[in-house]
Amino acid sequence: MAKVALLIGVSEYEPGLNPLPAAVKDVAALQRILQDQEMGEFDEVKALTNPDPQAMQYEVETLFTGRAKDDLVLLFFSGHGIKDDNNNLYFATRITQKNPRGDLIRSTAVPARFIHEVMNNCRAKRQAIILDCCFSGAFDPALHPKDDGSVDLQTQLGAEGRVVLTSSSSTQYSFEQQGSELSLYSRYLVEGIETGAGDRDEDGKISMRELHEYATSKVQETAPNMTPKLITLKDMGFEIVLAKAKVTDPKLRYRRQVERYVSGGSISSIGRTILDKLQTQLGLSLEVIREIEAEVLRPYQERLENLQRYRQAFAEAVEHKYPLNNYVQSELEDLRAILGLRQEDIEPYEKEVIERQVDSSTSPKNLFGNSSDSRTAHSKSTLLISRGIIAILTLTTGGFIITRIFTMQTSHSPKVLTPIQSQKSSTASPSPQGSIFATPDELQAQVNKLKNFEIKIFYKAGSPNSEFYKVEAAEIQKKLTDIGINQVSIKGPWTDEVSDYQIRYERGTEDEAADALKIVLDKIHPKKSFRKQTIKGLSLKSLSIFFGP
Repeated sequence: MAKVALLIGVSEYEPGLNPLPAAVKDVAALQRILQDQEMGEFDEVKALTNPDPQAMQYEVETLFTGRAKDDLVLLFFSGHGIKDDNNNLYFATRITQKNPRGDLIRSTAVPARFIHEVMNNCRAKRQAIILDCCFSGAFDPALHPKDDGSVDLQTQLGAEGRVVLTSSSSTQYSFEQQGSELSLYSRYLVEGIETGAGDRDEDGKISMRELHEYATSKVQETAPNMTPKLITLKDMGFEIVLAKAKVTDPKLRYRRQVERYVSGGSISSIGRTILDKLQTQLGLSLEVIREIEAEVLRPYQERLENLQRYRQAFAEAVEHKYPLNNYVQSELEDLRAILGLRQEDIEPYEKEVIERQVDSSTSPKNLFGNSSDSRTAHSKSTLLISRGIIAILTLTTGGFIITRIFTMQTSHSPKVLTPIQSQKSSTASPSPQGSIFATPDELQAQVNKLKNFEIKIFYKAGSPNSEFYKVEAAEIQKKLTDIGINQVSIKGPWTDEVSDYQIRYERGTEDEAADALKIVLDKIHPKKSFRKQTIKGLSLKSLSIFFGP
C-alpha cells in the first residue's frame, strides 16, 4: 500500500485574476507535514507551483496512473476556481485568460471533467481531493445574472470511495488571512495534522472527516459566512486516514483542555485554574502554553477584528450620509462578504450605529438629506468603503469581485435603510465633537483620580449580542488607554443577572474614583449611560465596568 500526493498551488496569474501569494505557501506547508514520518507518512509528495495547463494535466494524469487498489492518492489544489457560462468548473493556471467579451478562454485552464475522468480510470479505491479555492463566474459575475453561485462538485468530481474537501462550494471567498502566510482553510488543515488536534476521537489517527471537521470549526470561528464542504457518495470515503497524531504528546493534551475551557473567545476563571495545574503536571513552559492558547484563541480574535472593520466602515458611511443609498449598501454588502460575516453577525452593530445617528441628529434634514448634497456624501462614503474593500481584497482569493465593485450600475432608484427609532430619551446629548474635554486640565484632573486604580472590564455572556459587547469592551479599553489610563484590562464574560451598563465599586473608599470614571465614560462613550453600583468587600484599588444589558 502506497500513499502518494500531488500538491498544486497557483499564485501568479494574468490580468483579470488576483495574485494569491499564499497558494504556493499552502503547498510547501502541506508537503512538509505529509512527508513527515511521524505525521503524514506519505511515500511520495510532489509539489507543482504556477504550472501552465499542459504541465498541470500531465502531472494529474501521472498521479492517478499505475496505482494499486489499496493505494491512497491525494490531489490538493490552492488557487482560483472558475466557472464557464454552463456552470462547468475549471482550475485556473498561470496563463488563464478571458476573451474580449469577458468569457473564459477554456484552453488556458484545466477542466474539472478532465480530472474526473482521470480519477475514474484509476484503480486506487482510496482517492481524495482537497480544494482551497472559491469558484467565480468567469471573470465578471454580472455576465451571469441567473447563476446562483453554487458549484455541483459532487457531479463534477464525486465518485464512490472518493472524498472531496473544499473550502467553499460557491462564490464565497476563501481567505488569505492577515498575519498568516497560509490561506485560512489550508492553515487549519495543516494545524490539525501538525498539532494532532485533528484527531477528534483521540484514537491516534486523523481521518479526512476528522480533519475537515476541525478545519471547518476553526474557519467558521474566524469567518462564519464561509461554509467548507465534505463530499462523498454513499457515505464512502469519510474514514480515509490521512495522517496520525501523537496521542501522548503533552502539548496536544494541554491543547485539548484549552479547547474545552474556551468560551466566547476567552478562558473561564475555573478553566484557568485547571490549566495552570495541568501545565505544572505536564512540565510545559510558560512560553509553550502561551503559544498554544494563542493558536486556540486566534480564530475568534480574528473574527472580532473583522467585525470591528465592518463596524468602522458602516459608521463612517452613516456619518457622511444617512439613510444609505443603494450604492453604498451594495459596497457594504461586498465588504461583509469579503470579511466572511453573516447578516446576523452585523445587525447589532448596524442597529447601534443607526440609533446613535438618530439621537445625534438635530433636524429631519440630517436624517434624510436632500438631492443637492447626496452626490458629495455618496462619493465620500463610497471612497471610504472602497478603500477598505481594496485593502482586504489583497487577503482574499475572490479577485473577481473587483469588477463588481467598480462597475456597479448607477441607474437604479436609490434604496434607503429605514431609520430605527431609538429607545433612548429624545433629550440625549449628541456625540461630542473635537476634544473629549473642554480643556486638557479637565481631562488630566479626571485621569489623576484614576491613576492608582485598576480598571477591569467585563462583558455579558450567553447573549445573542455577546460578540458585540466584547468588541465594545475593546473599544472602551482603547479609549481609556488613549487618554492616559494605563491599568485597563478586559477580564472576560460574566453571567449574573444585570440589565444595564454598570460601574461597580466599594462605597466609601472608591467613591471619588467611581465618579471620575463615570464622567470619563459619559464623555468618551456617550451612546451608553453607565450607572454606579456599590459592592461590599475589601477594596483592591480597582473599579469594574460591566457591559451588556
